[in-house]
Amino acid sequence: MNYQPSLLKNGPYAALRERLFTPWMDVPQLQDSTERMAELGMLAIYSEFLPESGFREIYWRPQVPVFFEVRSGRTLREFLQYQQTNAERGWKLLTLHISGPGDFFSAVWMDDAGHADALPVLEGLGIGMAGASE
Repeated sequence: MNYQPSLLKNGPYAALRERLFTPWMDVPQLQDSTERMAELGMLAIYSEFLPESGFREIYWRPQVPVFFEVRSGRTLREFLQYQQTNAERGWKLLTLHISGPGDFFSAVWMDDAGHADALPVLEGLGIGMAGASE
C-alpha cells in the first residue's frame, strides 16, 4: 500500500499555516509543548519532522471529544505498525508528512468524531488529508 502525504496548498493558506506552526523543537521541547497544549485542550492536527530542524506541529482545539494518536519522525516500519494498530481501532489517518532523506513519517490518526471535526480546520489551513492507495 502506498501512502500519499498531506498536500500543503499555496496561496493565502500558506502564510496563515506558517504563523500557526510551533517553532522547530527537539524531543524534550516537543514533549513539553505537547503536555502544555494538552492541558489547554489543544491537540496536534498536523506534524512535521526534518532531520536537520527537528519537530514542529500545528495545534487545534477540537469541538468534540476525540481519540487520536500523533507520531512524528518515525521510520516506515514504525509508521506501518502505528497505521495497523490505529486501523484496528477504527481510527483514520488524517494527516501525513514524509521527510527525506531517510523518509521519516509524521502522522496524525483520529476516530470518526475527531476526523469530522478536523476536516474543516484542515481545509481552512490549506492542508489536504493523507491518502492511501494500493
